[in-house]
Amino acid sequence: MRIIPNSSGSDGYRQAGVCFHAHLPAKERGFTLIEVMIVIVIIGVLTGIALPAFSDWRNNQAVRSASQTLLSQMKQARVLALSENRSVSINFCDGTVHDAWVLDASAPDVTCDPCVTLSCTENMIPLDQFSGSLSLTTNQDPITFFSRGTASNGTVIFSAGNRSQGVTVNIIGRARMQ
Repeated sequence: MRIIPNSSGSDGYRQAGVCFHAHLPAKERGFTLIEVMIVIVIIGVLTGIALPAFSDWRNNQAVRSASQTLLSQMKQARVLALSENRSVSINFCDGTVHDAWVLDASAPDVTCDPCVTLSCTENMIPLDQFSGSLSLTTNQDPITFFSRGTASNGTVIFSAGNRSQGVTVNIIGRARMQ
């Protein structure tokens, strides 16, 4: 259907400015099958090009987000250790019960250990909240911040796909991204 201005108003087929397909030339009636197929092929090629880039972007975002979250929690653990004059640890679960890390599992108000108990999720940050393909490796478990601001030095490396990033804590308690 096509809207056409109707100046005379006397033509029955042109009433209200509507023109039916029967009066249109054949080339103005719609798309041919070949045109539709070409559009579908173009959409398929563009999707094939964009999908790997999107997957890489997702992995990059997951690694970066997990690294920033852990870095923030390490700084929080150091401040907590200084302010409460006690040691604060970040434990890393190996994936047998949970694939996660736990901030301050030894705090007085924590009643269970998420790395050991399946139903316990207190102070736990699961890795799958960032991505299902994210993995974590560390050379120090747990990383402990002491009451004077120092820490047990260690490195945690997050990886997903071909992207990886580390978070390092040195002996004086400074946490930074690698």
